[in-house]
Amino acid sequence: MKPAGKIVLIVCVIALLLLTSLAGAIIYYYTHPRAVKVFVENAVSRSTGTSFTIKSLTYSFDPLRVIAKGIIFQPGRDLNGFYLEIPGFQANLSLEGPFGQRSLIIKSLRVESFSCRISKDLTLPKIEQKAEPASFFGAIIERVIALFLFRDLRFQGAELSGGSISAQLGGQTVHVNGVHARVNADHLIELSCGIKAEWPSKKMHLIIPHLDLQTDRAISLVKPQIGFLLVIKQGLLESPGINIRHMKGRAKIIYSYSRRELIFEYLNLILPEIALQNGSQTKTIPSGLHLETEGVINIRDSRFRAHRIQVRMKDVLQLDGKLDGVFNDKRKMKLRIIDCNIIPQKLLSFIPPRLTKRLGPLKLSGPIKLSGSVDGIEEQQEWNLDCDLQTRLKRNRLSFTTETASFMGNVTGDIRVEGRVPDLKITAMMKADHVLFSGTGVELTPFNVSGSISGKYPIYKLKDVSVRIPSAKRVLGKREFMVDDIQLKIHQGRVNVASQAIFLPEIRFSSSLLKNLLISVKTHNGKTSVDIAGKQTGIIKSSVDLGLLPAGWEFTGLDSIRMGLEAEKGGDTSFTGELVFQDLAFQNQDSSSMGEKVSLRAKIDGKLDSAGLIITADTAINLDQGEVLYDRFYFNLKENPFFCGSKWSYNLRGRHLQLSNLSLGLEDILILQINGSILKRGPDWRFDLFSKIPRIPLNPLFSHFILEPFKTEKPFLGGLNVEGAVAADLKLTGTMTEWAAKGFFKWHKGALSSEEHGMSLRGIDLSLPIWYRNRMGKNPLERLKGVLSIRSMNLSLLPEQGLDLLLNAGPSLLTIPSPTLLKVPGGKIRVGPVAIKGLTGTLPSVNTSLTIDSVRIAPLLAGVWSRPVRGTISGKLDPIGFISGNLKSAGEIKAKVFDGDVIFSDLGASGLFAGTPVFKVNARWKNLSFSELTAGTSFGRIEGVLNGYAKDLEIAHGQPQKFDLLLETVERDGTPQRISVKAVDNIAQIGGGQSPFIGIAGLFSSLFKEFPYKKIGVHATLENDVFRMSGTIKEGGREYFVKRGLFSGVDVVNQNPDNRVSFKDMVKRIKRVTASGSGPVIK
Repeated sequence: MKPAGKIVLIVCVIALLLLTSLAGAIIYYYTHPRAVKVFVENAVSRSTGTSFTIKSLTYSFDPLRVIAKGIIFQPGRDLNGFYLEIPGFQANLSLEGPFGQRSLIIKSLRVESFSCRISKDLTLPKIEQKAEPASFFGAIIERVIALFLFRDLRFQGAELSGGSISAQLGGQTVHVNGVHARVNADHLIELSCGIKAEWPSKKMHLIIPHLDLQTDRAISLVKPQIGFLLVIKQGLLESPGINIRHMKGRAKIIYSYSRRELIFEYLNLILPEIALQNGSQTKTIPSGLHLETEGVINIRDSRFRAHRIQVRMKDVLQLDGKLDGVFNDKRKMKLRIIDCNIIPQKLLSFIPPRLTKRLGPLKLSGPIKLSGSVDGIEEQQEWNLDCDLQTRLKRNRLSFTTETASFMGNVTGDIRVEGRVPDLKITAMMKADHVLFSGTGVELTPFNVSGSISGKYPIYKLKDVSVRIPSAKRVLGKREFMVDDIQLKIHQGRVNVASQAIFLPEIRFSSSLLKNLLISVKTHNGKTSVDIAGKQTGIIKSSVDLGLLPAGWEFTGLDSIRMGLEAEKGGDTSFTGELVFQDLAFQNQDSSSMGEKVSLRAKIDGKLDSAGLIITADTAINLDQGEVLYDRFYFNLKENPFFCGSKWSYNLRGRHLQLSNLSLGLEDILILQINGSILKRGPDWRFDLFSKIPRIPLNPLFSHFILEPFKTEKPFLGGLNVEGAVAADLKLTGTMTEWAAKGFFKWHKGALSSEEHGMSLRGIDLSLPIWYRNRMGKNPLERLKGVLSIRSMNLSLLPEQGLDLLLNAGPSLLTIPSPTLLKVPGGKIRVGPVAIKGLTGTLPSVNTSLTIDSVRIAPLLAGVWSRPVRGTISGKLDPIGFISGNLKSAGEIKAKVFDGDVIFSDLGASGLFAGTPVFKVNARWKNLSFSELTAGTSFGRIEGVLNGYAKDLEIAHGQPQKFDLLLETVERDGTPQRISVKAVDNIAQIGGGQSPFIGIAGLFSSLFKEFPYKKIGVHATLENDVFRMSGTIKEGGREYFVKRGLFSGVDVVNQNPDNRVSFKDMVKRIKRVTASGSGPVIK
C-alpha cells in the first residue's frame, strides 16, 4: 500500500474512534441528566474562575427542549463584586437543514426576570484567549461538529422580560431597568431598556429612558459575526452648571467574534438643546451639536481607531479629524485634528456663566483655524497629554467694551503649542492693525501693535513688542489737547505664569508729550518694582501744552526724571521720585517776571499703607542757582536759595491730609513753617492749619521786599533805616467757603528812622493782633490783645516823646480802645479811640476823632510865619473816617488869630494811596484885623476888618487846583480903613490892569503913602485850571476891586470883568507884580 493510502486509512480510523466516543458520550449524558448539570457547572466555573450553579436542569430530544431553573453566577475564590441570578429559562429547539448544513433553530426561548448586581470592588472573570491560529485537529473537530450537528444558530422566537442591572462603581451608580428582548418576525433580536447613571459627589446624572438594539443577521457558529443597530432617544444629562436635553443617537455596529472587533459603520450623536444653569436662572440654547464617526474597536488587542470624526455645531464649530487609541493596561490615545474652524464669539453661549463673567466684555469675532495632534498616555492613573497644535488668526475682530472705554482691532497671527501638558511650549507671532481705543475723555486714532511670545509653561518670553499710536486726543474739563506719535517698545521680557513673575527690563516710551523715557517692571514673589528714568523728556513743553504753566510764558531748560515704585502683596508700597531742571529760563509776555540759569530740584519719598490706605511722604523743592525777577522783586538764588519741604500723610479712605513741618522760604531772608490738617467733610474741605514765621532780622526782609522793589518810585525809602527782628504766627481754621485766621505779627527791639524827614522811632516793640473772617457773623465777645510801645518817637512838628498803645483785634477788626494824647508845639492834642474795619477786604476803613484844646498858635507857626502870631486853636473833628484812600471828617477847628476867627471844616483828602493825593478843606473867617494880617509882608499894609471864605479848596502837588475865594472888608467903629500905595498897585496888577500910579498920578502918589478906601471886595475862583477874578463892588456899570473914600482915595477898577486866565499864568503874574510898572486907571 502506498504511504498516502496508509495516512488516509489512519485518519479514517481515528475519526471513527472519535465519532464512536462522541456517540457514546452523547448516549451517556442523555441517559444521565444530572451528570450533564454537573458537567456544565464545572465547565463554566473552571473557564471563568467563578461559582456557577444550576438548581435544576432538564432536557429532551424529542421534542428538543432545555429547561433550567435557579441559575446563579457569583464570584469564586479570587473574584468579588458581582452577583447574577436567573430564576429560570426554557428553550424549544430543532435542527433543520440537509446533512452537513444544519442549523440549530431556537424556536422559542423564554427567560424570566433576572437581576445583576455589581459593586465597586468588582473583579471580572478572565477568559483566557489565545491569539495563535487553530490547530489542524481543532479545525477538523469544528468541521465535524458543523457536519454532524449544526453550523448556525438561529432564533425564531425568544423573549426576555423584567431584567435589571445595578452597579456601584466608585462614586458612580448605574441602573439598567426594564430590560426586554425578543425575536421579531424577521428572526432578528430586538432589545430595549432604560439606563440611569448618577455621580452624587458631582450632583450629576444621566438618564436614557429609551435604548433600542436590533440585530441584522443570524448567529453563525462557524463564523460568528453579528451586526446590530443601536438607537437612543430623549437622553438627559443634568449637572449644576449645564443640562443637555433630548439627546439622541444612532449607531450601526458589527461584532466579529473571530477578529474580536466591534466595527462602527457609523455612529451619530445629536445634542439638540443645552441649558446653562446660573443659580436659579436657566438659559436654554439650541446647540445643534452633531457628532459623526466610523471606526473599529479591537477587543483582543484593546485598541480602537476612528477613521473619521466630524463634529458640527451649526455655524459655531466644524471639526474633522481622526482618533486612535489603546485601552488595555497602558491606555493611549492620539487625536489628529485635520481641520477645525471655531467661531469663538458664538461659542460663548455654551460656556458656563461663571466663566463668561471672567471674560466680561471681551469679544473675538471671525473664524479661528486649528490643526495638529494631541497624544495621550495614562500613567499611574493620570493622563499625560502631548500636543502639537497650530492656531491661525486672520484679521479676527477683537473688542473690549465697558461703560467707560472701548477697544477693538483686527488680530492676525500664528500660535503653535508643543509639548506635554502643562509643560507646553508656546510660540506666537501676533499683530493687530486698525486698533481703535476710546474712553472717558480719551480717543486714539487707529494704531498698530505687534510682537511675539515664546516659552514653555510657566515661563514665557516677550520679544520685539511694539505699539505705535499716530495721535491721541485727551479732554480735561473744557480743555482739549493732542498727543502725537506715541511709541512703546519692549525689546525683550519674561513672564512666569505660575509665580506671576514679570520681568520687563527695558520699555522705551516716546511721544510728542513726553519722550526718552526708559521704564522697567519687575514682579516676583508678590513683590513689584517699577522704575522710570529719562533725560530731555520734554516735560516743560508738555506742561505748557497741558496748561500746567501760565499761558504766554516762555520756558527753556534741561530736565531729567527719576521715579521708582516698590510694592509687596499684602504689605506697604514705597515710592520715590525726583525731577531736576538745569539752566532753566522763563519769561512772561511783558518781561515783568523772568528767570535765568535756574537750578530746580524736586524730590519725594513715601509709602502707601495698603491696609489703612494711608500715604506718608517726605517732599523737598530746592532752587539754589540762577536769578529770578518777579514784577519788581529780584532774587539771587545762589546767595539766597529758595527751599520748600514737608512731611505729610494722606488718608485716602477718610480724605484727610496731615501736614508736618512744612517749611518754605528764602535762606537768610524769610522762613515760613506750617503744621496742621485738611479734611474732606461732605461737599467741602475743612482745614486746621498753624503757620509761623520764627524770629528773623527785619533788615534783609525790608531790603528785598520793600526797599529794592520800591525805592525808585518812592525815593524816601532810600533814607529809611530799619532795625530789629520780626516774627509771626497765624492759625487758619474753617472751610473753603467760610474760614477765619487769627494770630500775631511781632516786632522786637525795632527802630525806624529817616534823617531826611527828621523822623526817628526807637525802642519799638509791637505785638499786632490779626483776626480775619471771610464771612461776617456774630462777633465773639473775646478779643485778641496786643500792644505797641515806642520808647522814643521824634517826628517833625512834634516834640520827642514816647508812645504806648493797647491794641485789640476782632474778626476783620483792629481797634485802639483808649484815646491817645500827643504832645504838639503849643500844647497837646487827643486822638480818640481808633477802629480799623475790613482790614483784609477790598474796602478797609478807619474811624477815629481828633480834639484840640487851646493849643497856642505861635509855636505851631514858628517855622512858617515871619513874626510871632498870637492866638490859639481849639475844636473837635468827630468822626474822622478813612475808606478806599479817602479821608472825611465832621466838626470844626477854630483858630483865634489876628483879632478874629478862622474856622476850618470839612477837612479831608482823596487818593491818598494814589500818585497824586488831593487835600480838601472849607474855611471862613470874620473880624480879622487887616493890619495884623498884612503887617510886615511884601504885599503892602492894609488897615480894616476882613471877612470872607474859601470854599471847596483842593490842593494837589502842593498847589491849589480848585477853590472859591471871597475877600471883603466891613466897616467897624474905631477901625480906620486905609490902604498903602504898594497894596493898591499889587491889587491892580493881580487884577490884570496897569499900575494906577503913572504920570501925574505917580507924582501925586509920591506925596502920599496911603489912601482911605470905602470897601475892598475880591471874588476869585479856580476850576479846571481856569482862574477867574472879579470885584464885588458894582456901581454905575463898573466893577471895582477897591472903592475910594467919599472925599479922597483911589479906585481900582476891573477893566476886564470876564477876566479868565490859566492858573499857571496867574502864578506868573503874581511873580511879576513887584517888577511891573503898569496899573489900573485911577479916576
